[in-house]
Amino acid sequence: MKILAPSARNALYSSVAVLSIVGLAACGNSASKSAGTSGGSSSAAGSIKVAMNVKITGHTFFTEIRDGALAAAPSQGVSLTYSGPTFSDGQAQATQLNSIIQQGYKVLLLSANSPTVEAPAAEKAQAMGIPVITFDADVIPAARGWYVNDAAYPAFGKCLIDQAVKFGGPNAEVGIVSSNPDSPNQIAWINSAMAYQKANYPGLKIDGTVYGKGDEALSFSGAESLLQAHPGIKVLLTPDSGAAPGAASAITKLGMIGKVLSVGQGDLASSRQYIKNGSEVSCMWDNAGLGKLLVYMAKAAANKTLPKNGTFTSDPAGSWVIKNGWVDYAQNPTVFNKENVGKFTDAGSPIG
Repeated sequence: MKILAPSARNALYSSVAVLSIVGLAACGNSASKSAGTSGGSSSAAGSIKVAMNVKITGHTFFTEIRDGALAAAPSQGVSLTYSGPTFSDGQAQATQLNSIIQQGYKVLLLSANSPTVEAPAAEKAQAMGIPVITFDADVIPAARGWYVNDAAYPAFGKCLIDQAVKFGGPNAEVGIVSSNPDSPNQIAWINSAMAYQKANYPGLKIDGTVYGKGDEALSFSGAESLLQAHPGIKVLLTPDSGAAPGAASAITKLGMIGKVLSVGQGDLASSRQYIKNGSEVSCMWDNAGLGKLLVYMAKAAANKTLPKNGTFTSDPAGSWVIKNGWVDYAQNPTVFNKENVGKFTDAGSPIG
């Protein structure tokens, strides 16, 4: 992924990467994609126009979710437009959202860079009668109706620490490579991991944290610096889909495979080569399935049948418990390692 200098980032401040995904009941299992800059998509009368805005485009983690949503859209009569900033920046995303909510969408699906920066635009959407469903990274609760959490926080934190201890032992030195210091899901996952670590493996030593802004190249640089500054590190916790392969790439380049392990949230499209060479283990879930669930929920929200509390059932998604608008998609993440990674697609779905 290309690293942008500050001046280039400012020039791209309001840029949008957009993919229109139209799924209509009349189209059977077909769907169309078109690139554009307006964020709009054509749709037949009666279809449900939904906007999906993510914190950074061009990242396989989000394209896998998008593709899952694409697969579900035709059967649900949903017209889905996919967009997001080309770099991780809350204000750039807020600028996009303020435009998106003026374009006649019935539902907004949002993965936010910050819990607060994008909140005013999301609150405005709600005031306009547009249901807001956040996923992956939340905003403040007042700015959305529902939040789909990728994985239950305690379970994900436990997975990280258990895999770290399995590789490095209960007294290992550990570093952290995250995305942004104010990213809500990163904060929650790291806090869950630290709570589990303190209660179960107090001998683990945390040497430091670096931030890669969700960018694989920046994460590589941060991981390399952390490993050079703390040569005793055995495990890099990487709860970000840019950090996980970025750190594993640094481990590979430095010739530390077998001595240091990246343990984190690596989607298989980006991390498969590193999982196979033994520099990474990933605690992940089926991203395509997450995208499908978002479409089912969007349809229900548009039809005013999505509960804030209770059970949401949508065939073939199954049943999901919603508590105060909160849904945990993965109750227990799957551990992807070099022994089993060949049994799963890049989106994390079982093969066959």
